Amino acid sequence: MWWPVTHGPGEVAPKRPEVTILFKPDPIEFGEYILKPKAEIKGKFRVLKKRRYYFDEYVSLAPVDVLIGWGEMSDERNLNFLYFEADDRTYDINITRPPIPIERIRKQTLLFHFIPSNNDIDQKIKHLREGQAMNIEAYIVDVDQENGLQWNSSEISAARKDYSNLILWVKKIHD
Repeated sequence: MWWPVTHGPGEVAPKRPEVTILFKPDPIEFGEYILKPKAEIKGKFRVLKKRRYYFDEYVSLAPVDVLIGWGEMSDERNLNFLYFEADDRTYDINITRPPIPIERIRKQTLLFHFIPSNNDIDQKIKHLREGQAMNIEAYIVDVDQENGLQWNSSEISAARKDYSNLILWVKKIHD
């Protein structure tokens, strides 16, 4: 059993992620998939919920989804009043008593669909624990498959600061 990681009061990932839009990047061939990078994302995050999949259509590409938070959503004083559910590649938040406005809760959480770029990163992703703080460098991608399957990340633009769910091709992950 993997117990959650606790840090006590205080933000363990205080800054919002850095997102850099890419212009005309080369596609990445990844097995039977073509990954189309849209942007690069870097940052420190707290794992709020992790869900491993075994039987859906994306499992061979992205076996793990992780709901992450930063800023006030990386502080245990706020998280004690929230319960997160992740299922079917989406998430929901059950709130008993909102510690901060709901709009800020939504703006400081993201659902990542992790595509590991190699076996070492795959193992690190599979061993993430709820509560753990981690640093990530990744590409935000859209996915095409030879059989016609398409899977797209939320729209990325310089003006938009809130993204609901992102497909990430993870280049680096560490504590």
